[in-house]
Amino acid sequence: MLPLNSHWWKGIPALPTAESDAIVIAKVLDAKAYLSSNRTAVYSEYLTFLEEVLKNTNGPAINVGDTIAVERLGGSVRFPSGKIQDYRISKQSLPSNDREYTLFLKYNGNGYDIITGYLIKNGRISPLDGDGDLQFGKYEGRTFESFLGELRNAIS
Repeated sequence: MLPLNSHWWKGIPALPTAESDAIVIAKVLDAKAYLSSNRTAVYSEYLTFLEEVLKNTNGPAINVGDTIAVERLGGSVRFPSGKIQDYRISKQSLPSNDREYTLFLKYNGNGYDIITGYLIKNGRISPLDGDGDLQFGKYEGRTFESFLGELRNAIS
């Protein structure tokens, strides 16, 4: 794995409602990694099914039941030689197929990039990013209902 170090999380609150153009609850249906056209970056594209749209202020209209693609830097790429190389941004994780997430999204002019997110599993929350040492860790283990209530308050 080749981790790329940055301090991307600086200045991003645990609930980045103001920084997000869209906030959704979505299930990841499929994921694919790509090498950028200029061959300088690897990114992953996730096909997501929107279960709830909590905010949508910039970008195309999105609705419950829509399927949209969202992107995040990083992923695993197979080169023509057969070698698989895994690229990651330090302290960022990538969503997994068949999992449900609350995703905070930024519209980039063509689609949405993931700012951060929270896995929803067995009625509990787990942050997508950090190792429990970042601001997102404060929600680790919280019930989804209490998290959602706090998120709705932060949006309004």
